[in-house]
Amino acid sequence: MNKLDQSDTSNPKGASSGSKAWGFALFMFALTMLFVFLGYWQVNRLAEKEAMLGAIEERIGNDPISLPPFAEWVGLILRLTIIAL
Repeated sequence: MNKLDQSDTSNPKGASSGSKAWGFALFMFALTMLFVFLGYWQVNRLAEKEAMLGAIEERIGNDPISLPPFAEWVGLILRLTIIAL
């Protein structure tokens, strides 16, 4: 018998082609779920942005408000951050 005539179904690595197919299918399913989640997140982010822009549009024509007196700025802490290169 010739080597070409023999069908060797054993895999030297110990993994069958069926388990590789299931692994690949599981990987593709995980990627699909990731992309669905990211798409859902982008749609929610767009809705939040449009709501924020709508709130700004409503207030854009209002008169400016004055700042409170300096003594009432108790909780305000100003910090200067310098980033050295």
